[in-house]
Amino acid sequence: MFKKFEKSQYPRRQWLIEGEPGTGKSTFVTQLKAPQLIVDADHRYGEVLNLVQGDVFQLSDDPLDNINPDRIAALINAQIAGSGVKTIVVDSLPPIIAPLVTRAFRGNANGENRNKVAAYAEKATAMRLLQ
Repeated sequence: MFKKFEKSQYPRRQWLIEGEPGTGKSTFVTQLKAPQLIVDADHRYGEVLNLVQGDVFQLSDDPLDNINPDRIAALINAQIAGSGVKTIVVDSLPPIIAPLVTRAFRGNANGENRNKVAAYAEKATAMRLLQ
């Protein structure tokens, strides 16, 4: 039997919170709806964990899982169903994206890439995957 399509009380949102280190980005995120799933790419979410009102789940206790876009997507897809997670937090993007940009930049600088723009495709697809 088909499930009746229910109108959500709140619209789905994707937010990007940007700011200098120490300005309260992670502290702000602790106020979002729980349970939260944390992709702790910079390994610092524990500093604000006590501020979350509700359950917090970690993507993985393996630090490498928290910076690899393919692993992040695979782990979320494998475990999100039935988890009750209301907010997914990626804290933060630079540890995930910077290595991809650096690899493209170095490949361009070393003459390894014929198409210098296409060298950034891995970064672009990683961002899309994370969305």
